[in-house]
Amino acid sequence: MPIYQLISQPRTVSKVETLLDKGIIPTELSAPSRIDTVADLVREYERDAHPTAKDSAALGTIITSKGATRLGIDAGWVDDWISEMKRIDKLAPATLREKVGALARCTDWGTRKGHIQLPDPDHPLRTLPDGYAQCTKTDVAIAGEARVDAERDRRA
Repeated sequence: MPIYQLISQPRTVSKVETLLDKGIIPTELSAPSRIDTVADLVREYERDAHPTAKDSAALGTIITSKGATRLGIDAGWVDDWISEMKRIDKLAPATLREKVGALARCTDWGTRKGHIQLPDPDHPLRTLPDGYAQCTKTDVAIAGEARVDAERDRRA
């Protein structure tokens, strides 16, 4: 409903005033989101959601490489980003999972807050198959090396 129609109805005006008195801004009166890029989303997330230090570090590197990307993250973009991290950046699988997880939590938050709408019905960062971070033969051929997780020997 347009704002002028919302305000012109006496019953609605009192409801709006009651909501505003409680500190709640109706969606009809809220300003449109100013979040257009991955960097905008990450900055807003860090300001409002207070992610862990590990997530903040991962998101900082994402801003450096993909910050200017317009928000329209779909499965194709995610696949290309993961391939780039394997083939060009030559990241270990654990580092890759850390970055994907941090961006997934950030986009989850952005979706819940209404800042973004993902084009795919399923969250493209949450529907990745098992083993997505492991290097394939093609990744090894392009990168020239296969990065694997460092195994740790734990003894009680």
